[in-house]
Amino acid sequence: MQINVSQALNGYDGKPLLRSESGKDTPITLGWACCEVLVSPPQGNESQAGAESVRRFRLATEIHESDVVDLSAEQVAELKALIEARYPPAMVAAAWLALDPPPVKIQAVEAVA
Repeated sequence: MQINVSQALNGYDGKPLLRSESGKDTPITLGWACCEVLVSPPQGNESQAGAESVRRFRLATEIHESDVVDLSAEQVAELKALIEARYPPAMVAAAWLALDPPPVKIQAVEAVA
């Protein structure tokens, strides 16, 4: 599935969520959030094998180098789980909606005779 990782994550008020970088506020993008969770150390007492670290690093690199990435359903599920474990609810919701947007409702149009 094609995902635009350059999109900013917005709060419930529609304004971009921000992070502080070098003393200035910068919008949080989906790509930044995904890369951060992929290269962060495991939470708690979990350990991570070297091969898993390399796999995550490669995915983070792919996301970092692109505006749009093709992610499998398994990769989306993994990113959603990692994001849920690390970030507060507003950021989780924004990231989940960007990773797995709800289907667009298409209204039927009556034919004009």
